[in-house]
Amino acid sequence: MNNIRCPHCGLVNRLDALTCLRCKLALAQTAGSGQGAAAAIAVAMTMEEFAVERPLWVAVGLWGLKTRDVAWAFVVLSILVATGWIMYWSWSGAFMYLAAVWYFLAIRWVEKNSAW
Repeated sequence: MNNIRCPHCGLVNRLDALTCLRCKLALAQTAGSGQGAAAAIAVAMTMEEFAVERPLWVAVGLWGLKTRDVAWAFVVLSILVATGWIMYWSWSGAFMYLAAVWYFLAIRWVEKNSAW
């Protein structure tokens, strides 16, 4: 086999991968790949030390949103509310576009630096 399946999320990773690309879980390496179980445990311990913590603006922006799909729904909802507010009431609804931008930037940060 040329790959390792993650026991947590099921993603198929390369044989020489030390961590899962999706959930960042340390993968147990086989003896055939030159890595033992002790090496995999050591890598897992060092990965915990370097875990990326979400900045405050990302944590507040995605507060309570568990999945990426829900976060994208909030982006769309913010745009629709802002557009409706501008069309029917006043230009002050344009501030809702800032919420959509905030959600978008928070989603992008999580996709680049962390995992859902």
